[in-house]
Amino acid sequence: MTAGPAIVRPVGEFDLSRERELARELSDAIEAGRPLVVDLGRTTFLDSTVLGVLLTAQQRCDLRDLGFAIALPEGSAHTVRNGLRLLGIHRYAPVFDSVDDAVAHVAGPGAESLDSAL
Repeated sequence: MTAGPAIVRPVGEFDLSRERELARELSDAIEAGRPLVVDLGRTTFLDSTVLGVLLTAQQRCDLRDLGFAIALPEGSAHTVRNGLRLLGIHRYAPVFDSVDDAVAHVAGPGAESLDSAL
């Protein structure tokens, strides 16, 4: 049985000053060998360096054959939605409208998850 996903929920603004914090949290989840869901529902800002951290996490998950998805629920900050859209992140990583859909994508139905909030 595959372990359920780790869910990382960054809260607030993430720019160069908090890049390492998020990178460490994502790295810990990947090193645990669990599929990864990043829930951006409570994130209010992401700069380009942090978007790069997300793409690096997605690539690391691919290399380890782990699932990766981004949840961008309705009501997410406009700046976050716009930044992801402009970058075209959907071409590199799956983006879902709910955490449940993202979890189902990476882990399949009925999987338990490990939740983490920054």
